[in-house]
Amino acid sequence: DAGAAVRDALRFPLSGSPLEALVTRGGRATIVVAPPELPLPGAPNDPRRDALACAIEGLERLGIPSQRQSILVAGGLNRRAGQRELEGLVAPAVARRFRGRVEVHDAEGELVELGAAGRTPLRVNPLLVETDLVVCVSAAESVVHGGPASLLGACGPETLRAATAYSLLETAAARGWQLGLALERALASRTAVIG
Repeated sequence: DAGAAVRDALRFPLSGSPLEALVTRGGRATIVVAPPELPLPGAPNDPRRDALACAIEGLERLGIPSQRQSILVAGGLNRRAGQRELEGLVAPAVARRFRGRVEVHDAEGELVELGAAGRTPLRVNPLLVETDLVVCVSAAESVVHGGPASLLGACGPETLRAATAYSLLETAAARGWQLGLALERALASRTAVIG
């Protein structure tokens, strides 16, 4: 039950404060989600659909109406999600109720500098910093997909090209994991982050 898992994760995160402690009533929230084709092309029952709906509803329940929510589709350097992929992100009933903004990340577009991780610049989509709360929704659990690496899909090309891994499971030698953690820390110093 993806919905129950998301509700539990937002109430009892592995680290940090629960969602209700992070929400600013009437504030803004950005929900980061990878496009449906990542990491499993053609998965018939992609859990992100239910997870995204639960995140939207949870934010509304805590005082952030959907008009003040943005969904950032963070696909990195991959082909930008089209209308068909965007329509598949949420169930039709959720799509009809959602009044917020949906943006597909453009790695070559206008980005905001958050600092650097070594010599790699951390430039991100403005929606990640022009908000009161960032919520990451991910169905993947590997070194370069899921967890803090979910945020990498909303970065500039320099960061994305440097986000490599020798193994998708071992974090020690994975530059992608290290960049994901550095990005999460830099972002958390500016705004609340949960995922």
